[in-house]
Amino acid sequence: MFVAQSWAGEPHNAEPDKHEGLFWVSMEKPSPDCHSYTTAIFHMLTHGPSYRALNWPTQGGTE
Repeated sequence: MFVAQSWAGEPHNAEPDKHEGLFWVSMEKPSPDCHSYTTAIFHMLTHGPSYRALNWPTQGGTE
């Protein structure tokens, strides 16, 4: 996820097979049904750190 400072045109759901739609919500108080991944990103954006790889293996893995 990245935060845009500006954009042209209307925001749209580019992955309708994965996401229900676009919603304007408070990052400080997301709704209880907000996905845990999104809630974690909101918390990082408002409290830090500014970058973190979520759901990546912490050790090992394949190349």
